[in-house]
Amino acid sequence: MNRFIIDYNQYLYKNTAQFGGFDLTEKIIDDTCKRISLEEFNTMEFDDSDLVIFPLFTMHEPENYTHRYVEFINTFVNQKNYNRENTIILLGTPREGKKNYQTLKSEDRLDKYIQLYDIFRELKKDKQKIKLYVSTNIDLPNVQSLPENPNPSISYLVQTNSLLQMAKFNFLTEPTDRDGTGQLYYDTTTDLNYPSADNIFEQNIDKINKLQDRNYLFTMLSRNSKPDRFINFYNTHRYNVFNKGMISYHNFKEIPKQYLIDTLDEWGCSPSPEFLRFFDEWHSKDDVSIDEYDVTQNLAFNLVPSHYLDSYVQVIGESYVSNQFILISEKTYKTILCGSPFFILGNDYTLDALKRIGFETFDKWWDESYDGNYSHWESSKKVFSSLYDLSKLPKNQLNKMLEEQKEILIHNRDNLKDLIDRDNYLMDIINYITKVTL
Repeated sequence: MNRFIIDYNQYLYKNTAQFGGFDLTEKIIDDTCKRISLEEFNTMEFDDSDLVIFPLFTMHEPENYTHRYVEFINTFVNQKNYNRENTIILLGTPREGKKNYQTLKSEDRLDKYIQLYDIFRELKKDKQKIKLYVSTNIDLPNVQSLPENPNPSISYLVQTNSLLQMAKFNFLTEPTDRDGTGQLYYDTTTDLNYPSADNIFEQNIDKINKLQDRNYLFTMLSRNSKPDRFINFYNTHRYNVFNKGMISYHNFKEIPKQYLIDTLDEWGCSPSPEFLRFFDEWHSKDDVSIDEYDVTQNLAFNLVPSHYLDSYVQVIGESYVSNQFILISEKTYKTILCGSPFFILGNDYTLDALKRIGFETFDKWWDESYDGNYSHWESSKKVFSSLYDLSKLPKNQLNKMLEEQKEILIHNRDNLKDLIDRDNYLMDIINYITKVTL
């Protein structure tokens, strides 16, 4: 018996639907499983006992775009090899979050799992012995918690740690060791010559030890325009800290006013006249930039030293702000590896999730109640109120604050590197599929 995993990147409808496999497949599987391309899969002859794992990943939720999955399979995939009993498909969004059905009532949870099962049926894989849906949010079960005898009539959600591995190959490598394969598959970054996180961390600790002043109170990076990020931007002005921050914001025009109002309404909030006037004022303005980098580009896996060395704290606008799951993205990993304290405006209870996997946070120095079950409107107000309080401190006190936080900064960096080193998520998934299938 041989084991194969398909590693590919293929567009459907030109640039509107991109399908692919796991990121970094070649770097994170061992020699017991062979990486093959989609072209090789389509032309190979397999023995009946051969196990072929076929990830069907895209940015689109399969519940909403099943027809695209069907068309992709019919257009690009050898049907004979696809229909083999031991060609096992995986669904998911391993670069995005997925609602954790574990938090639902038992009857609702079962309905959702059956709904995912129905997608496998539409893709002609309802006879698979294991049906997995993978996602990168950290509140999902890992593969070790899955049953030894899975129920073939439902689909199981499982956690992948793809962003941890991307942190390893993007942030903890030197420029000469990068080849671009550690980039997210949709990342447009081409500059691989940025310093490593270790280099920035050492500089950061040196500045802390020397009690050196920094030019900015905080760094807040916002590329894609979203309602939650616009609210954060508004609060930098409302709490009079805009000029204290190293702030970027791209494409004010992207958010329609009514969409913003509707989003606030979903959060149980009514926008004030002041907020709506602020929106009208900024809606037609140019991007806000803080350095020579083009804020229209996806710089998710670049590191800019000044973002961490020239400010006292990071305000991380995470990728999502819902209460449906918890996603920790590269934004948080970059901050930890570079040695900065942080506020995280993300999913509810993100700080609690970090603490459960060994990290420490900063409630000794500011109010972290913003991480509770609040609307983003209220959470953002709490964060920028704390920043306003910090803005009143002289720099010598802020330098002393960082010195007091140094032990936590070192612990968090070491904890993250340990999590990265111990992680073996893809081989764990491959071995589990092998165990329950063959």
